[in-house]
Amino acid sequence: MRKKSKQNPGYAHQGFENDRLFKALCDHVAGLDCQGCDVDGEVQRDPRDTTNPEIHYGIIASGNTLVEDAAMRDQIFADLGEDCICVEMEAAGLMNHFPCLVIRGICDYADSHKNDRWQRYASATAAAYTKELLEYVPGVEVQETKRALEVLQSAPCDSLRPMATPNALDSPDSYTIAWIAALPIERAAAEAMLDEEHAAPTGFTRHQTNTNVYTSGRMGEHNIVIASLALS
Repeated sequence: MRKKSKQNPGYAHQGFENDRLFKALCDHVAGLDCQGCDVDGEVQRDPRDTTNPEIHYGIIASGNTLVEDAAMRDQIFADLGEDCICVEMEAAGLMNHFPCLVIRGICDYADSHKNDRWQRYASATAAAYTKELLEYVPGVEVQETKRALEVLQSAPCDSLRPMATPNALDSPDSYTIAWIAALPIERAAAEAMLDEEHAAPTGFTRHQTNTNVYTSGRMGEHNIVIASLALS
């Protein structure tokens, strides 16, 4: 995950010199990075003494529109209050249908300076936190939790439909955690956190319209299915 190139920045920390926050009125100058942006418009902050990620807890604003405008970002935060800590769009289609926990890594400041440099690092930090969190969740508590399918009740087409099978790891009952990673880079980070990867379960049949990518495995005492969108 640490391997990087000019085309692929890798999953490692990208360097403090590449973590730049600009004032809301300082627009991005055309280019792949911010080398041409007005340095006077950069917000001066105390330097961090570690590359370890900071963990934040609060409201995540999820919508169907990509936010890359500082004025829009600030208006969202003004409307939702100080408890709102970030914006994202992948979880918008899930949260209204069944209970889930949204864990995101911060990769930009939702302004015109937005780029993809920190996306892999953000995916890695979110995946690492998810794994650590699951270490504190007893497996028996997960078994007692109502399934998403039970909450949905009337889903018109299930992505994976259970099928009777004698093999324990091929049974839908064996997998208690669903980890949804919207992007392939997020799936790669999640897969790297698995303690072991399982062969594709034969106890599920794929719906003919389902093109998602699935990886099954174990993380601690939890059997997990990781799902992400297929590459277009």
